[in-house]
Amino acid sequence: DISGALIERLRGQVAERPGLADRVVLHQLSAHELGSLPSGGFDTVVLNSVIQYFPSGDYLFDRLREVSRLLVPGGAVFLGDVRNLRLLRTFHAGGLLAAASHTDTPETVCAAIDRAMAQEKELLVDPEFFTTAVGALPGMTLESCTLKRG
Repeated sequence: DISGALIERLRGQVAERPGLADRVVLHQLSAHELGSLPSGGFDTVVLNSVIQYFPSGDYLFDRLREVSRLLVPGGAVFLGDVRNLRLLRTFHAGGLLAAASHTDTPETVCAAIDRAMAQEKELLVDPEFFTTAVGALPGMTLESCTLKRG
């Protein structure tokens, strides 16, 4: 679900390179539209900065199953900007501690962190989810899982 403007810019770059023009096809689809694509027709699928907007882990797993159907043998899936569930408290604590005043008590700050966590609307994923998911999806392996710095 990359922006249409970016897809058009990439199409222009692909068209300028004869070695790519006949091999690269770019699609912009919502995750629920993957069923319209042919099985085994892609060497790479990119899901970048969208997983946090998925409604649930089950939906994410279903999308990964659909993506695995799309890939050629040896193909790759890039999942980028996935929010780490294990770091949720740390994430909110960092922001709230930076904004806290010297008069805030530890109890007040902890309560604010708990509220922020409870109000979280985005999907956060424990990295172990991917280990389990690839074990349940034929042909998928986990090559790397790295923490984004910053």
